Amino acid sequence: MERKEGHPHKKSVRPRYNMWQNSWFMIRLAWTSREKKVLVLCLLSATLTVALNLVHLYVSPAILAAVERHAPVAELLCIIAGFALGSMLVSAASAYVKANTLYGRISVRTEVAALLNRKAATTSYPNVDDDGFQKLLTKAHECVNTNTAAAEAIWDTLTKVVSSLLGFAIYVSLLTTVQPFLILVILATSSASYFIGNYVNGYGYRHREEESEYVRHLWYISERSRDLGHAKDIRIFGLRPWLEELYHKTMDAYTAFHRRTQGVYLWAKVADLVLTFLRSAVAYAYLIRLVLRGGLGVAEFLLYFTAAGGFTEWVSGILDGFHTLYQQSLDLSTARECLDYREPFLFDGGKPVNAVIGKNVHPPGAAGHPFLLLDEPTAALDPIAESELYRKYNDLAQGRSSIYISHRLASTRFCDRIILIDNGKISEEGTHGELLEAGGKYAELYEIQSKYYKEGAEYLDNEEGKAIILV
Repeated sequence: MERKEGHPHKKSVRPRYNMWQNSWFMIRLAWTSREKKVLVLCLLSATLTVALNLVHLYVSPAILAAVERHAPVAELLCIIAGFALGSMLVSAASAYVKANTLYGRISVRTEVAALLNRKAATTSYPNVDDDGFQKLLTKAHECVNTNTAAAEAIWDTLTKVVSSLLGFAIYVSLLTTVQPFLILVILATSSASYFIGNYVNGYGYRHREEESEYVRHLWYISERSRDLGHAKDIRIFGLRPWLEELYHKTMDAYTAFHRRTQGVYLWAKVADLVLTFLRSAVAYAYLIRLVLRGGLGVAEFLLYFTAAGGFTEWVSGILDGFHTLYQQSLDLSTARECLDYREPFLFDGGKPVNAVIGKNVHPPGAAGHPFLLLDEPTAALDPIAESELYRKYNDLAQGRSSIYISHRLASTRFCDRIILIDNGKISEEGTHGELLEAGGKYAELYEIQSKYYKEGAEYLDNEEGKAIILV
């Protein structure tokens, strides 16, 4: 067992891992857990989402342009049929992809859960009583316990971000032909919404310990109240009113915490609505102005009018996706901090000891063990079996270095070297005879133990002769 040097684990307000690191962690986990299809299906789903959006974007302007140039009915019907067929095929492909993404995402989530369970099961014993570790473990399990938890929902968020980035790039190239000013307005207002929301979304993470404390108190009270082992004490001492009062007080505090949290989120939504209104108002006013000046035809107006709204949705999709991704990253960071929680002792990576341990004694020459470790081997033996062990000890230990641990000093007489441990330190060292001659602690203990055998002996006559009875 190796002692790991370092400072005690300290939890900081800021997460240890950022959004990009946590996203890469999940991508790498999907790749190494043989669920590469999750990554492929995410990219395919994002591409199909953008393709379906473009079909809807161009269908009305294309039909209107055909009407404006007095296209034949057959051509108009072909245009409508073509867009309808394209929409149907893309929609069907998108639905098929989404239907096949579920199981792979569940597998990745359960992989995270397995890592957390392994950490909880194999962590060093001091962490079992570490309140900080237990709080972190409780919070970490929240990111893996449902399909909507961060460890699975992150794939929807990443798909949304990728599709929004693709759509953003396409719409930028489209709107640049009209007026780059629109792009700047939309980006400025959307960025302001993002930074406000980003700060607000971190509120829950910054207060995660407070929330975890409420949850643990509620869980503890509920478990103790349901525990049949405490049922008698609760009834005898009339503890039910006290438990109910304690539960309600904790629940009220927990509810007040969530009200504060929701209040913070509400004001962030209000700010986002105001900025969204300003963004849309400027874009639409500019396009209407171009129409009134004759700079745009009806079909072009409809195309750019729809594209302006769509561009806003792509930008909002990117920022909302990053908001959600940041929030999910906070949960994943909690899980990763739990997985990386400092271990006071490391049980892996050491060199194995080739030895026979305890009463697992092999015959001489068997398995090639160079060491024989015996810890109180005669504690559960009767005097005859103990004597037999002493008699055969040299044969059993032949060719090996032997370490014999015992509180019975009578059993140490055959040892070549005796070490007396007192208060965690070596007090005396030598052979049995040398330690008795020294007249120290060993000699004192030996005399105390041996005198009970001497003082308690009575010699009784019987038909067969004399017997020694120890009392």
